[in-house]
Amino acid sequence: MPQVSIAALIAASRAGRLIGFPTDTVPALATHPVAASEIYAAKQRTLDKPLI
Repeated sequence: MPQVSIAALIAASRAGRLIGFPTDTVPALATHPVAASEIYAAKQRTLDKPLI
C-alpha cells in the first residue's frame, strides 16, 4: 500500500472514500461513518452483519 499523509487520509474520509490500512492481523477498511455503506458494498456484506 502506498503511504500517504494524515491530511490526505482525513480528506479522503470526509469525501466518503474508502481507506485501506494494515493492522497486526488483517488489512482494514475505514471511511467516515456516514459513508459506512461503502464498506458494506466493497465487502459485499449484508446489512444484518455489523461492522466491528
